[in-house]
Amino acid sequence: MDITEKACTACLTVLPLEAFAPSAKGRGGRNGQCRKCCGAIAARNRKLYPEQAKARDARSHAKRDPAVVARQSRERIDKDREANREYQRQRGKLPHVRDAARLRVRKWTAENLPRKLADNQTRLKRVRQAMPPWVDREEIIAIYLGRPPGCEVDHIIPLVGRTPEGWRVSGLHVPWNLQYLPKMENRTKHARVLEPVNE
Repeated sequence: MDITEKACTACLTVLPLEAFAPSAKGRGGRNGQCRKCCGAIAARNRKLYPEQAKARDARSHAKRDPAVVARQSRERIDKDREANREYQRQRGKLPHVRDAARLRVRKWTAENLPRKLADNQTRLKRVRQAMPPWVDREEIIAIYLGRPPGCEVDHIIPLVGRTPEGWRVSGLHVPWNLQYLPKMENRTKHARVLEPVNE
């Protein structure tokens, strides 16, 4: 007979099998305590026995492959970043949020005008340094003039940025290093290379 429900031995609540973690020794192939109770017990034990918890975490971490840990960490960061981008895109479409953001930017600019001007000068200097003397400036101007509505011109490899692996990169201000990105996506990129760079 298939079991679809069971009672938690900790809180004595009858719950579906999905509320229990898999276990080879448990009734119905599930743990005797529900996930919520297991989490509460683990949190309590961590608070009561911090040294044992640290030692157990160290043993568990030592068994894991560093390459797998790094890959999982990158995947989790990319997933969270994409979810945050989508949230910001949807939130930015709301009129009251968009108008409030514009007012905040204008207020900050008015209160910090010297810093804003200095940042602009630093940005222009960085662009001039990254543009080789042999580059066709007319082609770059055409790219900026042909920018679609709602998009911004972005450097594929940032002038000063980092790769997904954490390496520092410095791109050039040349036509083949420019692309069009939606405004929100460009703002959330934060001078990062979205794709791995071949060494």
